[in-house]
Amino acid sequence: MFVCITACAGIPEVTGRWRQPGKNASVQFFQDGTFIAVDNQGMAVNGKYFFMKKGRVRFEVERPEGPPEIITGTYVIEGNRLILTAADGEEVDVYEKTDE
Repeated sequence: MFVCITACAGIPEVTGRWRQPGKNASVQFFQDGTFIAVDNQGMAVNGKYFFMKKGRVRFEVERPEGPPEIITGTYVIEGNRLILTAADGEEVDVYEKTDE
């Protein structure tokens, strides 16, 4: 699952909770550059996030043993929608910003 904002101009504000419409999956981005993501089965992962220029995103998912799992891809923010696409283009996740 996709999931640290850099201090560069042009990087969007993503902090807060985002939820997949009609599903239980969600991701919450914190101002300190960390995230918590929960899939539709309730399994949670956490780590660091980096939204970069040119629509690129990098997630470092913490693992109990060993180095973090690195997930890269692209992002698009359209109003209150966040679209994350895996680097291989095979997985696309759409989220909507919530007020929670």
